[in-house]
Amino acid sequence: MPTCKRTQRRDNRFFDALEAGFGVGESARRAGYSRRSTYDYRDQDADFAKRWEEAIESHVEALEIEADRRASIGVEEPVFYKGKECGRVRKYSDNLLMFRLKALAPEKYRERRELTGKDGGPIETAVSFTCMVLEAIDGQTRSK
Repeated sequence: MPTCKRTQRRDNRFFDALEAGFGVGESARRAGYSRRSTYDYRDQDADFAKRWEEAIESHVEALEIEADRRASIGVEEPVFYKGKECGRVRKYSDNLLMFRLKALAPEKYRERRELTGKDGGPIETAVSFTCMVLEAIDGQTRSK
């Protein structure tokens, strides 16, 4: 796509689309820019780069709000019986709830993995094993 002349109006269209969750390519297309030109503008113009970052942050915040809503308030889904809707049920997302807890309180909810060696002891590395063997050989040599 040929690059159109850069204008404030086109910039605004680009950032509005980016904030709405469209990718860079689609946001650029909606603004009349080439994808490459938007990266050039970002690299050369600090204000453009700042607005880009703010648009992404705003979209991420909107996604976080929606994730929180689905995790804690849930969404209503229809229940069908013999092809007819007979009620509604509220469904919650345990996965989203866990992701949010891990993000908001990682020290408490992150997955922990502990590596241990034989019988729960320390891990034996090649270096420590080699040192142990050399010490044994040295001990045998000195006792002779």
